[in-house]
Amino acid sequence: MLAEFRGKLAEFRGKLAEFRSQLAEFRSQLAEFRGKLAEFRGELAEFRGELAEFRGKLAEFRGELAEFRGELAEFRGELAEFRGELAEFRSELVEFRSELVEFRSELVEFRSELVEFRSELVEFRSELVEFRSELVEFRSELVEFRSELAEFGSKLAEFRGKLAEFRGKLAEFRGKLAEFRGKLAEFRGKLAEFRGKLAEFRGKLAEFRGKLAEFRGKLAEFGSKLAEFRGKLAEFRGKLAEFRGKLAEFRGKLAEFRGKLAEFRGKLAEFRSKLAEFRSKLAEFRSELVEFRGELTEFRGRGVLI
Repeated sequence: MLAEFRGKLAEFRGKLAEFRSQLAEFRSQLAEFRGKLAEFRGELAEFRGELAEFRGKLAEFRGELAEFRGELAEFRGELAEFRGELAEFRSELVEFRSELVEFRSELVEFRSELVEFRSELVEFRSELVEFRSELVEFRSELVEFRSELAEFGSKLAEFRGKLAEFRGKLAEFRGKLAEFRGKLAEFRGKLAEFRGKLAEFRGKLAEFRGKLAEFRGKLAEFGSKLAEFRGKLAEFRGKLAEFRGKLAEFRGKLAEFRGKLAEFRGKLAEFRSKLAEFRSKLAEFRSELVEFRGELTEFRGRGVLI
């Protein structure tokens, strides 16, 4: 009986030693798991911090995006307004060009009348020179007649005939002079009318130049705003590229974290499996311990052990 008990005691001690060894191994694995859990919690906290930072940058980027969209809407409004002004300016330009064509037509007509008048003036001057020549000749004949009058009474009739002829030419010349003066007055009226139209056209030209200068100013202002907008667009694109880079970096970290999470879950599953195995062995050991205590009580009841 004693030998049987000692054998069971030795067997139980062996199982106890084995259980203690497994317990020490489990405690080591538990400590390792706790260390990895602490490491994972640290990485999780770090990742949450990066996530919070990324969300802050995302919110900042969304604010800048909203601001940029507002500026874009404002720029589009200014562009629409500028296009309206451009269409209005083009309409005025077409109207001005039409007036310019009309004025040029009137200018050509006036120049034609001026050429015609100059031709008539040249012709009149030629007739005037011819009349003056005849007048000089008549005066010469008059002087000669006066000298001859004293001795030649018969030449009086001939002279009177020439005088009548000269008076006829003088009357004709006076008629032409009156006609020329009428044409000159008419030309001066047309010249005054043309000068009025020229002054009116110059006024319109000055007004158009003012509008052109104003439009050029608006064009320069719009060009400046366009350059400013392009600068902001380039800046926004830079920020967008930077944000995309950070997004890619964050996605990489997220993928890395997910890998670590999957690894941790694998280790957690492995630890749970070992924990279940240890609990099974612990239950088995407790069952054997209960059995051993029952046998020990039995042996003591038989008086084998004191």
